[in-house]
Amino acid sequence: MSTGLTRIVALLAAGGDYRLRIAPQAITATTRFKEDLGFDSMAVMSLAYELQEIYPELDEMAIASWVTVGDCARYVEALVSFSPSPVGSGGGG
Repeated sequence: MSTGLTRIVALLAAGGDYRLRIAPQAITATTRFKEDLGFDSMAVMSLAYELQEIYPELDEMAIASWVTVGDCARYVEALVSFSPSPVGSGGGG
């Protein structure tokens, strides 16, 4: 399971306002938000807000393209790989 997918599944499993139709352990990259999890647009937006707390650079408009949990996970992974690395504490100047 990818890092992004693991993080998404952990958020969904943590509870919150999510009422999942399937067990968190059964969630895969191909799990669809609407058809499989029973999410409406507000539930997807709620997930996006939770993710935005972790990744402030998350673009709310991107969620329109999220059909599956994998879509969301790939977006999160892209954010992580695109984000600049923290400045190291060693050496220099």
